[in-house]
Amino acid sequence: MSSQPQHAPVIAFLHSSAMPIEAVNRLARELAPQAKLMHVVREDLACALAAGGVTPLIEMMTREALQALADRGAQMIVCTCPQLGAVIEAGAQGLREDVGVPVFSARMGAEAALRLAAA
Repeated sequence: MSSQPQHAPVIAFLHSSAMPIEAVNRLARELAPQAKLMHVVREDLACALAAGGVTPLIEMMTREALQALADRGAQMIVCTCPQLGAVIEAGAQGLREDVGVPVFSARMGAEAALRLAAA
């Protein structure tokens, strides 16, 4: 059995601020060094949530952000923002099916997703 994976998994992280990016990168180097990471920061989503809570518009914007990551080649998406995670959980079944790749909310956490990718 080869110790090298046949292809590196592509994991995308949807953030509402840039703050967790370095911590996620550090964790990825430790748990899933073969993974290719994508980071997208969408402060606009967090601001919109803060202004009006979960609305159909926020759900649509979140779905579009997730779909864009999947379209760019993400094989797994992790949302690191708890507020955006609530949007994902609220529309969980339909949203996850629409995107076509596994989508994890902040409740699951980046560590668990990286462990899955490394398995």
